[in-house]
Amino acid sequence: MPTEPGSLIFLFLSFAALILYDLRAFSFSASILQLRPNHRLSKLFSILANCVLLALIFVLGLPMLLSYLILYLVVLLELCMMFQGQAVLLLFGSGNFLFHLMDVQMIAAALYVLLFDISSPEEFFRRYPSSVFLTLLVVTALLEVFRRGVDQTALRLLLKNSGQLLFATTSMSLINVYLLILSVSYSGQAYSALAAVFLLCTGVLLFGAFYTALLHALRMSVLLEYKARSHTLEQKLEQSQEDLDAMQEAATTDALTEVHNRRYGLEALDRQLAAGGPGCVCFVDIDRLKSVNDQYGHDEGDQYILRVVRALSEALSGCDTLARLGGDEFLLLLPGRTEAEADTLLEWVREKLHASATSYRSSISFGVVALQAEERLSAGEALRRADAKMYRDKLSRREGK
Repeated sequence: MPTEPGSLIFLFLSFAALILYDLRAFSFSASILQLRPNHRLSKLFSILANCVLLALIFVLGLPMLLSYLILYLVVLLELCMMFQGQAVLLLFGSGNFLFHLMDVQMIAAALYVLLFDISSPEEFFRRYPSSVFLTLLVVTALLEVFRRGVDQTALRLLLKNSGQLLFATTSMSLINVYLLILSVSYSGQAYSALAAVFLLCTGVLLFGAFYTALLHALRMSVLLEYKARSHTLEQKLEQSQEDLDAMQEAATTDALTEVHNRRYGLEALDRQLAAGGPGCVCFVDIDRLKSVNDQYGHDEGDQYILRVVRALSEALSGCDTLARLGGDEFLLLLPGRTEAEADTLLEWVREKLHASATSYRSSISFGVVALQAEERLSAGEALRRADAKMYRDKLSRREGK
């Protein structure tokens, strides 16, 4: 039985400290895991089970190693019952509790050996229940320090990162195995001041090793999360840029012919006029498109338009611009070309269309306006002149038949 003065008081205080730890640990676990207990009464049952287990350890005087193992298994079972989670996550939570309990208990034992006349671990445990109370109190205090000192967001990231969680759990498990080996090594042996100093230093070093591994895992989890978010953001930016490019292309592309639309063509004309260099503005009109639509249908009319576009595209170079102004009208910009060169190009297109095998005659009418450096035309004036020449070309060809 305990021989320490006030032993009964310390026994009751030990139970109170255990209940306090359970309440804080359950609350902390629920907030970190962002889960709710499976049953409303599970917390109460868990507290009662822990108190019964502590009472049995006091009454039966179980060896420290066996007590640790039973406590660990009970805590692991309680976490499995109260919270649904991955196995490695539950091992991390239960192993965390076991480490702090064993390490604090070892440091407390070393301090008691240095302060009092204790011959063995069993005697220390039986005679000084205050050590149990102090151990549980310190473990509870460490839980609060851990809760307030460790970034909770980083801890949640760690619990979601399977690789870093496995690293932290494995490191902690190795430390716990070492602590259990120490418990076995010193069980049944006489304590000495030298052994106490060794256990005290070992306990402090193990604290450092544990939190070094934990902080490394936390930092890596945050770093990997930032990296993943950065990669996701880059992908979203790339997708946004692709969507923007597609929207811009759709805004400047004719849906049927996939050449530039009226908006783009007029903007290109403004740019060419502003540049002031030589070149030609050509107005192209598809002959008898309305008649083809009326006689053969709009599907055939669309094929007629596409046939003209293909012929025009074959005649153009990389710096030329072809835009559909609407219906059967097209704008052709030929920078650096003379009027004679433009006429030759469009005559070639017309001959190519004449040679196409269709049940109707495919052809175009066109008007060409040469841009002079000394004459600054507006876009509207250039289009009017080209349109007038195209109309004269259409009339002359009709009269020539």
